[in-house]
Parts: sequence; structure tokens; C-alpha cells
Amino acid sequence: MKNISHKIKLFIFCGIVNTINSLITFYYFFPIFIKVIPHQFFLIMHTFFCLIFNFLMFNFFIYKLYDNLKKRFFKFFLFNTFLAIINIILFEILYLKFNINYFISFFTTAITAAICSYILNENIIFKKKINGIWFYSDY
Repeated sequence: MKNISHKIKLFIFCGIVNTINSLITFYYFFPIFIKVIPHQFFLIMHTFFCLIFNFLMFNFFIYKLYDNLKKRFFKFFLFNTFLAIINIILFEILYLKFNINYFISFFTTAITAAICSYILNENIIFKKKINGIWFYSDY
């Protein structure tokens, strides 16, 4: 139980670092790139950069896995794309359909995403297979 608690703390720490990274890079680079490229293209580039950073943080800081990086990143990318779509749908339902305050809607969506992210990262994306047997990472 202590290991799970420690891993959750590491996951929250990485989530905070990833969020700070995203905010800082957006804050500094958006005004520069918006003059050169459409904002939608910048958002796609920024999201992809943040996904790579997030993957590296989770993979090397929490789970310490060094094999199958391409396959794991592909799963991570697909999962996060799916999660982003679910977040948009959930936010739209809470905010537009049920008229829940936008901050509460966003907070609910963010908490739901964090919980789903932890469960799926732990049980699918960063799970190890050794000699045909699945293991959870031992950080």
C-alpha cells in the first residue's frame, strides 16, 4: 500500500510539473508563433510537444522503463487523444447542456481526466511484460 501511495504522489508531482511546463511554454511561445502561423497549428504543435514531455516524465521518472519506447509512446498518444475527446465531450455536456459553471465544469473534467489517466497509465500503458507475465512497474 505504501508503494501505491508513493506512486500516486509521484504521479501528482509529474502532473503538476507537466501543467507548469505547458503553461510556461504556451505563455512564452504563443505570442511569438501566432505572428507566423495560425493559432490552431500552434495549438497542435504545443499539444504534441507537451505530450512528448509528459510521456518522458511518466516513463523515466515514475515508471523507469527503457524498452519499447515507440510502442509505449504510440499507446500513450492514442490514449491521450481519446482522453482529450472525452474531456471535450464531458465539458460540453456539463457546461452547455446542464449549465454548470465553466470553472466547475473544467475542474470536474480535469479531475476525471487525472483519475482516468492514472488508472490507464498504470494498468495499460506502462505495464511491463517479462517472460510472458505482466508486471506493474516497480519504480
